Amino acid sequence: LIGQIPARAAEETPGKIAVIEGERRLSFAELDRAAERFAGALAAGGIAKGARIAILAPNILEYPIVVSGAARAGAIVCMLSGRATATA
Repeated sequence: LIGQIPARAAEETPGKIAVIEGERRLSFAELDRAAERFAGALAAGGIAKGARIAILAPNILEYPIVVSGAARAGAIVCMLSGRATATA
């Protein structure tokens, strides 16, 4: 379901801002297109439905693209914390 959120929002409010990082902005339509491209890239790279992928990234504009695209591709997203330590 999370992979379809940008698509639904893009249909209803394509120009509305979905993501802000500093001066950078992404509309729901832009987020939807980028998530679709990322999902396609994962599929082209051999990531099949049900595959597990780990994401270790700071809170940047591309983060929701990666999460939405991976979910759209059917991948199981495992988010890793950059603050985790070997003892945590």
